[in-house]
Amino acid sequence: MFVFQEVRKFMTSGPCEFVQGGRPALWITNCLIMIEWDRFWRRLRYFNAMKITGAFVLGGLLFGGIGCGQEKEVNPFNSVEWQRQDLLAKTPESWEVMLEVFSLPFGEAAKLRRNQKVQAKIYGELVKRSEVGKAVLEEFVLLVGKVGTTGVAESIEEMIYPTEYEPPEIPNKVRTVPQNPEVAKLLMTPAAPTAFDRKDMGTRLEVLFDRKETPEMIEVAVDFDRVEFLDFANWGQGKAAAKMPEFAAQGFKKTVFLKSQIPVMVGTMSPPKVRADKGGERRVWFAFATATPSER
Repeated sequence: MFVFQEVRKFMTSGPCEFVQGGRPALWITNCLIMIEWDRFWRRLRYFNAMKITGAFVLGGLLFGGIGCGQEKEVNPFNSVEWQRQDLLAKTPESWEVMLEVFSLPFGEAAKLRRNQKVQAKIYGELVKRSEVGKAVLEEFVLLVGKVGTTGVAESIEEMIYPTEYEPPEIPNKVRTVPQNPEVAKLLMTPAAPTAFDRKDMGTRLEVLFDRKETPEMIEVAVDFDRVEFLDFANWGQGKAAAKMPEFAAQGFKKTVFLKSQIPVMVGTMSPPKVRADKGGERRVWFAFATATPSER
């Protein structure tokens, strides 16, 4: 209160009265110092009311100011993004993808899947059974490619087959018309094919080496197709009989993450039920893909 009283006295006094006090600049400086000192003690009492000691406040302001004035040293080699880029740079650019397809009888396949859920163990069991003849290795395809490219491996045989037939007919002109109808039928020409198409028989594997995740993992898109000729189906009878082919096709399209040398089950393929007159049985095909970094 003393400080404010002195200031009020200064503001209400005349010029002559102020000059008579002598040394006016020193007096003003002292007043300003006392004002700042009073403000400081008011703040200090507020912090004490908040259970914070004056020493803690002064120390915090002192060391906090020093800490804020210094810039934190940044190590670029500890950056998460730098570590990720460095990891990807060490990842192999070329990979090989191996596709294996095993088959089991329908009942055995369902039993194996119900009893075993781990894909790697299912793969190991199928390998063991194929070695003793209890499972069949139907397909084995190996494809090598660079990350960001698409690779294709195919084994195809072309089959040409008729799609349209001209119906049987009797010639428009004959020299002698036979009296016997059965003899007249001999002059009738059989159905003749007039249009054809082609079909690729065999297997085709297409792999998109999409991106590398770590030195031990890659993302791939697998597209596998298998087409097989079954038999000819007879249509019509007699001179109008025509044969049309029957095909069986299996395949799958899937994107998977493959870890180095760990088989992953891509899916199952079940060929159509074989006709009983051929003595076949229905089977389930298990398809596994395994990726391995390709060494130069």
